[in-house]
Amino acid sequence: MNFASNIRLVNQQENSGTLSTRILGIMSATGQYVIQFDPDDSFTSNTILEQLSEHIPQGKDIYHFHELWLINNKSLTDRDRHNNEGMKWANPQDYIQDYEIYRKFAISKISGLVHGKMIKTTVYQQAARFLENMSTQHIVYVDDHLLMFSVCMIAKSYQALNITGYIYNINNESILGKLSSKINSAKKYIRDNRVVLSYIYETMFNRVLPGTNQVQQSYVRDTGQFMKQMLNYDVKTRFMLCRNAYVPFIRIEEYFKMINDMCGNRIEWDQSQMVCFEEDQ
Repeated sequence: MNFASNIRLVNQQENSGTLSTRILGIMSATGQYVIQFDPDDSFTSNTILEQLSEHIPQGKDIYHFHELWLINNKSLTDRDRHNNEGMKWANPQDYIQDYEIYRKFAISKISGLVHGKMIKTTVYQQAARFLENMSTQHIVYVDDHLLMFSVCMIAKSYQALNITGYIYNINNESILGKLSSKINSAKKYIRDNRVVLSYIYETMFNRVLPGTNQVQQSYVRDTGQFMKQMLNYDVKTRFMLCRNAYVPFIRIEEYFKMINDMCGNRIEWDQSQMVCFEEDQ
């Protein structure tokens, strides 16, 4: 097959999951910015890329634009969709930077979805390297949330744009459309992980960490409070929140290590008391 010189075809020989595929594409990118685009989705017009490219000279790490959700041919705005799920969105034209990016992401004021975002390639690739060697690359659900989790820890600048440019299509044959058939196993998984989350909160986040800086302490407190609140919600709400907290989708040892690294290796825990669960095959 012949393509234009600015088109690069990446062939993944072995199907190792959606996250692995996204990482392969990100690491193969050569342009200044990356936009993730699903094959059954579309832009709202043929001028969207031109509109977005006007912002590239400003050099922000993340540009976030709005999307429309087409759910079984019924259209919803991104705000309607996420407000229905109890999420809050950053307002158009919001500009935030540094730790505030991850803080807003952690409390769902920034969506964890990769679509509707134009992200600087160097930031994306650094985030992808963080996930490259994790044992979760086979996952096909919330792979975008894992990427945004990593991106928002690394990014230094975020700009929300008042542009509606992406149409996200969900139908009975799409991955998200089939999510309802997995809900019972997901509920059980969250109930199991509730023990782990309780342990994390009680042993790590419910104490002051001497010697850590204000940002690191704030990160620990915010995350701990988020987990504590999550344990008080009903199972359905916990499923939605847990999908955005990422804990069930990262091996618990890796999550401990990640938090510990961010806090200067000042956290100690008794691994013999940790409760771990086998991943679904």
